[in-house]
Amino acid sequence: MTGNADASYDGERQEKAARKVGDSWEAATGSRKHTAALGSAQTYTFWGHEDGPALLRQRSPRCLTLFPSYLIERQRCSRILRRRCMLP
Repeated sequence: MTGNADASYDGERQEKAARKVGDSWEAATGSRKHTAALGSAQTYTFWGHEDGPALLRQRSPRCLTLFPSYLIERQRCSRILRRRCMLP
């Protein structure tokens, strides 16, 4: 190619890249399938319309949101307990 030295043909680099195309394709396909599976786990088709599974689906994100605050509070209580018992 003329005009740009970086745009020239490099057979060795092209061959190395061509060997990895299959791996890249498999990784992208696997990622897409896993993403689709995670997405379907959030639908009514997966959980159904019964009260138990529906409540679990609705409350799971809240549980994950509250968990860090639980850990912070646990650490705070642990510090207080150590001070009162004079533990290191």
